[in-house]
Amino acid sequence: MSVKLLRILMVAPAVLVASAAHAQSSDKPPAETTDKLAAEPPPAEPTDKPAESRAEERSKELTPPLTQPARLTTLAAPVNPWFVRPSFVLSAGDAAPWKLTIYGFAEGDMMGDSTRSFNDGLNSNVLAHNGTQAGDNARLQFTARNSRVGFKANAPEIGGIRSSGVLEFDLFGNQPTINGAGGAGNTTEAAYFNNAAFRVRHAYVRLEDDYVDVVAGQAYHLLGWQNYFFGATCAFLGLPNELFNRTIQLRLSHTFGSDPVNFDVAAAAFRSVQRDSAIPDFEGGLRLAFNKWKGITTPGSGGTGALPAAIGLSALARAFKVNQYNAAAQAPGLTAMGWAAAGDVLIPIIPVMDSTDRGNALTLTGEGVIGQGDADQYTGMTAGANVPANLPAPAGSAAGTTGAAYTPDIDPGLVAFTPSGGIQPIKWKSFLVGLQYYLPPTGRVFVSGNFSEGHSDNIASLFPGSTKVFQSSLYADGNIFYDITPAARVGVSYQYVKQTFTDNTSAYNNRFEMTWLYFL
Repeated sequence: MSVKLLRILMVAPAVLVASAAHAQSSDKPPAETTDKLAAEPPPAEPTDKPAESRAEERSKELTPPLTQPARLTTLAAPVNPWFVRPSFVLSAGDAAPWKLTIYGFAEGDMMGDSTRSFNDGLNSNVLAHNGTQAGDNARLQFTARNSRVGFKANAPEIGGIRSSGVLEFDLFGNQPTINGAGGAGNTTEAAYFNNAAFRVRHAYVRLEDDYVDVVAGQAYHLLGWQNYFFGATCAFLGLPNELFNRTIQLRLSHTFGSDPVNFDVAAAAFRSVQRDSAIPDFEGGLRLAFNKWKGITTPGSGGTGALPAAIGLSALARAFKVNQYNAAAQAPGLTAMGWAAAGDVLIPIIPVMDSTDRGNALTLTGEGVIGQGDADQYTGMTAGANVPANLPAPAGSAAGTTGAAYTPDIDPGLVAFTPSGGIQPIKWKSFLVGLQYYLPPTGRVFVSGNFSEGHSDNIASLFPGSTKVFQSSLYADGNIFYDITPAARVGVSYQYVKQTFTDNTSAYNNRFEMTWLYFL
């Protein structure tokens, strides 16, 4: 290979890093890593090369200092070095390098259900009743849609400000409905699963100094301090009755740090639940972490690491302004307030020394939530409480007659119209508890279980006697994981969902799932 071509190949990654670094970052890639860069000398020039031309010499002078692709080093003295899996990093520059971390995982899932109620994610979809075609027949699905890739860029510190950015994608993008999937579909199953659409998960800039941290862009909600308190499971997050969502936000936070404890304070303005409310949603939170009391935890099925024991409190406030439900539909709209409050805990029942100290580690996670007009904080949650598609029939109309089409300006599941013509936010309260135990001697095998319940106090009065609107939900799962290598994991899971509808009938689904993961 010519010296000229060799230089081109060496410079190309630097150009890539310099471009990507302008995205800035914050979401932590794999929890096992630190920010210390592995020291690697630049590649030596060949000693037997021919004399270079003046142009080549000039090119060499202009070539930026470049550290070849490397993986970040981990703990200085890990308890179990077998788990060490440093992050993959590209960097450019010497004294203050730009760094680009590439992270994510490839995932393949096989799941079988006792009903035809769900696609690949359970989330909070409405179950099909026994005695129906969908309720009496099974379904088998293979999917890779939970795979994802992310890029985290860190720029050199300037004037005491540390800037970073994250751009992360998965394969759950908006896609047409599958033919035969409970409605008039417009794509094939093969296209739905084999040509999954790219979707933005996170896209934000983070600025930090000694006084305040700023996050601007799409990231997890502050309500529930996501993703700190997530439990371990093969099921796609969010679980039924679990806070899990991301949206555009402007967040300010500060950590009051000390050796024994950290105290986090955060407040944020979020994309409004409804454009027509004309004001943002507001969220705030407090979190206390005990730095010397650490537990091993796996949020979902990957990213296993050690986190300090913590207690988190958070809250949400929002406003609704909905088009009137009548033929005139004149301003002003119908107004109401939505809110939610959440408490979360992570308790290391059997604590650990570091992220590799996994054998005989036992960790409990828990969450409790109460609120109204907050169903969108639970993934895919409408409970079947859809906004009417038509206005009431005019007085004196024949039975079964519907009025003109009604164009809602709000997503389903959040509010309902009352007989008097007003709106009422739908109330929900939920709790979730999870346990994860890493078997001795090493923790390469670990087991987990999660249990959750959700209940609405007013949905039955707003949608009485319905077989398609549920008023309560119960979920339970059990999971076994095995780390084949530090980068490869397999898991098997059983998941149970039961829903009780507003006519007091119930439906349930059993799912068996196998998950295969390779972490970048």
